[in-house]
Amino acid sequence: MELSVALAVMVILTAGIFTLASGGLELLNDVQDLQQRETRKRRFVELCRQNLESLPAGAEVSFSYEPRGGHYDTYLSVRHAPSAFGFGRGDFEVQRVVIAAEVDSSGFIRASIYYLDAEADDRYERGDMSSLDSRSLQLMRRLRQLSWNFYDSSRLEWVDVLPKGSNNPSMIALTVAGEGEPEPVRAVFWVPARQIEDPPQGAPASPNGNEGANQPPAEADGQGQPAPTEESASEAPVR
Repeated sequence: MELSVALAVMVILTAGIFTLASGGLELLNDVQDLQQRETRKRRFVELCRQNLESLPAGAEVSFSYEPRGGHYDTYLSVRHAPSAFGFGRGDFEVQRVVIAAEVDSSGFIRASIYYLDAEADDRYERGDMSSLDSRSLQLMRRLRQLSWNFYDSSRLEWVDVLPKGSNNPSMIALTVAGEGEPEPVRAVFWVPARQIEDPPQGAPASPNGNEGANQPPAEADGQGQPAPTEESASEAPVR
């Protein structure tokens, strides 16, 4: 009887210790996973800050979005900046770098960088997103929100869409939140003003009458599409 009681007590204590140890390991794994995701998010923010705030004088910043499945894929692009986001570009001449926030099959957002050569850049200018199928580098995944805002100096307010053909915004705000994170992180970056060099004497003027030959004609916000709000443009449902 005493031996049976002792064995029963030992089994109960062993089960309790095992349960506590398993719960502690799960909690430790959750904390480590949260720390890793937070570190990746902070690194992504700093990566955008370093590259956007150090753009060359001739760089052109533009923004576009594509509606898909009740959500919006957004594309912030930098043109004429050969040193921007320099890792992963490969052995070809980069004309444009695109930071894409695209909703994947899981319903979350993935952040990727696309490097476009001259041919792909021409298709991108025409609105052909098939140019983004190759030469990409995935930075983050399973994001709940990734959105951009632009400071309109003429209206002294933040806007969700950067009109095509407009000058570079003086500031760009990035809002990003991962899976299961209740509070997003918001960071504001200063963007250097674009300086367009005067064309050589005798060179033909650009079609829209501006000095910059690569300046696209101004169009309505979103090319006639309804402008997405900060929530609808880049948020995906948590599953």
